[in-house]
Amino acid sequence: MRNPLAFTIGLNTIKALRKVQQAAAAAEQTLERPLTAIGESALRRRLQDEAGVSLTFDSVSWSAPVWKEHLADCQGRPGLQALEIGSFEGCSALWFLDNVLTGPAASITCIDPFTRLGGEPRFDHNMRVCGHSHQVTKLKGPSEDLLVTLAPETYDLIFIDGSHRALNVLMDAVASWRLLKVDGVLLFDDYLWHPELPPMARPQAAIDLFLNAFADQLTLLHKGGQVIVRKTAGRPI
Repeated sequence: MRNPLAFTIGLNTIKALRKVQQAAAAAEQTLERPLTAIGESALRRRLQDEAGVSLTFDSVSWSAPVWKEHLADCQGRPGLQALEIGSFEGCSALWFLDNVLTGPAASITCIDPFTRLGGEPRFDHNMRVCGHSHQVTKLKGPSEDLLVTLAPETYDLIFIDGSHRALNVLMDAVASWRLLKVDGVLLFDDYLWHPELPPMARPQAAIDLFLNAFADQLTLLHKGGQVIVRKTAGRPI
C-alpha cells in the first residue's frame, strides 16, 4: 500500500525543486535580457528586408519520412487542430502547415517561452512570410502555465518538443493527453537524445514512464528517434 505521507512529501519535493528551477532560470534571463533585447531588435529590423524563411537549424528533415508515414490520415483533413509545444524558429510548424494542415480551417497553436536568442524574431518572421499566418496561434510562456488553460479534447495532433528535462517532458505529456482527442496522434521528439546525459536531463525516461502509465489508452505507432502514439481511449486525469 502506498504511504500517503510519503507520497505527499515526494510531490511537495518535486514542486519545490520545480520552483527552484524556475527561479534560477528567471534570474539568468534577467541578467541576459538587455543584451538579448538589443540583439533581437536588430534581428527583427534585418528580417524585415527578407522575403524568405529564416532558419539557423533544420530540425525536421530527418523526421519527415516518419511523419509522412504516420500522419498520412491527417493530411488535408478539414478543421484539423494541431498543438506544438516548443517552436523555437518555427521549423516544425512550417512543415506541419505545408504537409499536414492543408485542409480547410486547419490550424496550429504554438507554445514556447521564446527564451532562446533569435528564436522569437525568426518565428514571427517565418509565420508572416510563409503564407499561413492566419492558421497560426502563438502562445508565449511556459508550457506548464499555458496547457492548463486549453480546452480538453480539442486537438487532433500534438507535438512535444519543449524542455528536454525528464520532469518537464512528463508534465507536458500528461497535460497534453487531456487535450488530445480520442483517435488523435501524439508525437514525442528526441527520444534517443544525448544518451550520455543523466536520465533526469533527457526525455527518454519520461516518455517510457508515460507509455507505461497510459498503456491501456494508446497504440504505439513508432518508437525510434521519435515516439508516436495514437490515443485509443480517455479517462479523466
